[in-house]
Amino acid sequence: MENAIKSNDAKFIKSTLLVAVATLCSRIAGYIRDAFFAFYFGTGSVGEAFIASFRFMNLFRVMLGEGGFSSAFVPIFSKKFKSNISNAISLSSNIQSILLLTTITLVSLSLFFIEDLVKFLTPGFVDDQCKFLLTISLSKIIFIYAVFICLSAFYGSMLNSIGSFLPFSITPIILNVSLILSLYFLNTESKAHDAAYGVLISGLIELSLLIYFMNKNMILPKIQLPRINDEAKKVISKAFNCIISAGINQINIWVNVMFASSISGALSYIYYTDRLIQLPLAIIGTSAATVLLPLLSTQKDKSNNIAINFVLFFIIPSCFALFTFSDEIVRILLERGKFDSQSTYNTATLTHVMSIALPAYALIKIFNNSFYSMGDTKTPMLISIITALINAFSAYFGIKLFGYLGIGIATVISSWCNLLLLSYTLRKYNINLIKGLGIKILLYITCAFFMTVLSKFLMKTFLYYGMMVSTLSSFFIGGVFYIASTVFLLKILKNFVKKNESTKK
Repeated sequence: MENAIKSNDAKFIKSTLLVAVATLCSRIAGYIRDAFFAFYFGTGSVGEAFIASFRFMNLFRVMLGEGGFSSAFVPIFSKKFKSNISNAISLSSNIQSILLLTTITLVSLSLFFIEDLVKFLTPGFVDDQCKFLLTISLSKIIFIYAVFICLSAFYGSMLNSIGSFLPFSITPIILNVSLILSLYFLNTESKAHDAAYGVLISGLIELSLLIYFMNKNMILPKIQLPRINDEAKKVISKAFNCIISAGINQINIWVNVMFASSISGALSYIYYTDRLIQLPLAIIGTSAATVLLPLLSTQKDKSNNIAINFVLFFIIPSCFALFTFSDEIVRILLERGKFDSQSTYNTATLTHVMSIALPAYALIKIFNNSFYSMGDTKTPMLISIITALINAFSAYFGIKLFGYLGIGIATVISSWCNLLLLSYTLRKYNINLIKGLGIKILLYITCAFFMTVLSKFLMKTFLYYGMMVSTLSSFFIGGVFYIASTVFLLKILKNFVKKNESTKK
C-alpha cells in the first residue's frame, strides 16, 4: 500500500514537472508576445480593443473547453477508458458531436449579435467610437478561434486522461509564437488585426497537432451525428454544473472588465497584471491541477495532499516576490515603446495588490478537482455563485474608493472566500487537503520572507551593474537560498517527526 502511494506521488510529480516545463516555455514565449504588445499597443485604446476581443472569445474556451466541459468529461472518460476502451471511444465520439454542434451554434449567434454583445460587455467603449468599432472588427475574426480551441481542449482532456500530458500543454506555445510572428511579419489593416489573424492561424495549427497525437494514440473520436442517450445525459448533466461554475468565474472577470472599461488604461493594467500573476500560477498551480484530475478519478485515496504541498512550496515564494518586487519586474519586462513609466507604476501597483490572491488562485482549481473526481459538480457551482456576488459587491464599492485598484482588492477578497468555502465544504467528505501541512506552510512562509529580505539587500548591492543584472542576480541567489533553506529545514523536520514517533513506540 505504501509503495503504491509512493508510486502515485512519483507519477504525479513527474507528470506535473513535464507539464510545468512545457508551461514555462509557453510563458517565456508569452513574455515575448507581451513585450511586442507593450511596444505596439502600450496601454492605449488599440491594445484595449484587442484585449477585450480576446476575452470575449475566452468565455467559450473556459466554459466549453478547458474549464467547464472537460472538468466533467475527464473523470467519466478516465474510468470508462480503464474498464473498456471501445466504449470510451464511442462515448467520446458522441460527446464530440454534441460539443461541436453547441460551440458552432453559440459562436454563430455571437457573431450575429456581436455589436450588442460588445455594448453589453464593455459599456465604457461606446463613447469611443474608434475603440468600439475596432473591438467589433477584431471580435469577428477572433471568435472563430473558439471553435478550434474548444475542440482542441476536448482532445487535450482525452490525452490527459490516458497520461499523455505533453501535447495539449504545448498548444499555448503555438498561440504565442503565432501572435509574435503575425505582429512582426503581417501588414493588414492594423497591428491589432495582425494579432487577430495570428490567433486564428494558431487555432488551426493547434487542432492539427492534437488530431495527430489522438490518431497516434488510437483514441481519435469518429465523426457522427449527436445522440442524446443515457451516457450523454450523464456527461451533459455533470458538464452543466461545471459550465455554470466556469461561466460564473468568467462573469467575475467580466464584472471587472465592465468596471475597468470606464477608466482609461485600466483594462490594460488588468491584462498585464493578470499575465504576471499567471506566470507562476500556470507553471505550478494549473500544471498540478491538470495532472491531478485524471489521477484522482482512478485512485481510491482522495485525501492525498501531495499536490497542495507541491504547489505551496513554489507558490508562496512567488507570491512574496511579486508582492515585493512588482515595480522592478514590470519595468524590466514591459517598459518600452508605448508602455511608459506611468503604465509601469499603475501596472506594478495593481500587481502588488493582486499578488496576495496568488496562493488562493493556485489552490482553487485543485480543490474544485477534488469535487469533480467524486462526481460532485454542484458544490463548486454553488460556491462560485456566492463568490461572484462577493466579487461584484466588492468591485462596485472598491472602484469608488480606490479607482482601478478596487478591482484588484475585489479579486483578492473573492478568491480567498472561494478557497475557504471549498475547504470548509470538503469536510463533509471527510477530506482535509491541508491536513498535516501547517508546520510546512509556516516554514515556507518564513523562508520566503528571508528570501525577499536577502534579494532586496542584494538588489541594492548589485545596482551599480544596472537594473537588469541586479534584479536577475538577486532573484537567482534568493531562489537558491529559498530552495536550499527549505529543503534543509524539511529534512530536520522529517528527522524530528521520525525520532518522536520512535520514542512513542
